[in-house]
Amino acid sequence: MSKKRLKPHRHVHRWHRWFGMLAALFALNLAVTGVLLNHTEALQLDSISLQAPRLLKWYGIEAARPDQAYPLRGHWLSQWSQQVFLDAKRISIPSTGALKGGLLLDHVIVALLPKHIALLTLSAELIDVLPLPDGYQASAISADSGGGALLQTSQGILRLDATLSRFEQVPVAATEGQAWVSAKPLPNRLAEQIQRESGAQISLERFLLDLHSGRLFGKLGVWVMDLAALAIAGLAISGMFMWARRRQKTSGVRNSRNSSASL
Repeated sequence: MSKKRLKPHRHVHRWHRWFGMLAALFALNLAVTGVLLNHTEALQLDSISLQAPRLLKWYGIEAARPDQAYPLRGHWLSQWSQQVFLDAKRISIPSTGALKGGLLLDHVIVALLPKHIALLTLSAELIDVLPLPDGYQASAISADSGGGALLQTSQGILRLDATLSRFEQVPVAATEGQAWVSAKPLPNRLAEQIQRESGAQISLERFLLDLHSGRLFGKLGVWVMDLAALAIAGLAISGMFMWARRRQKTSGVRNSRNSSASL
């Protein structure tokens, strides 16, 4: 008879223990993220950006990479989609097109695009835009021994003179063995700097909100957090049940002792 009475009590203890083990980790997550989110403004969580490639990929956002990048004796000229950068500074170039190469001549940067050349300062300021002659479309650039630049185009080879203002056509044979500028991998540190200023990012506030609600792991994560909330509720209910039973038992023992003492 006593065994049957104790059996439900043992089950409650077992359920309480499993609810506690299951809910502890989720309760810690809810507590920590909840406290942080309550102080979003003070901690400036909405202004802190997370740009880890794996995190962006988890959110379905691919970290941008440059289309082309060219080294310029200590500087880098790169293009991201239709945006051109000198190091980490964005350059406003009209009718951009695909960047085909770049040279540093004296203190002027020559950026080659399919139908025009952009002349830039080392501080990323646009000096001038020179359109190529009608019908010409450039594909590569190289330094000329005369202080100008050679352009490989669909209509032959063009030379940009040392004044960087006039084009003239030269025989293809005169440029045999010419080393044309080729794209190189942009250094990771510079790529990350450009990404921070113009690339994709996730705010720390959004990350914590998604972690708090379980949305970071999609629909399954939301259901898991719901189950965790039920587990915490079950833990509270089973704890109250055990507390009430223990109090009832203690009260019974105390009453029994008082009755024995009065006899």
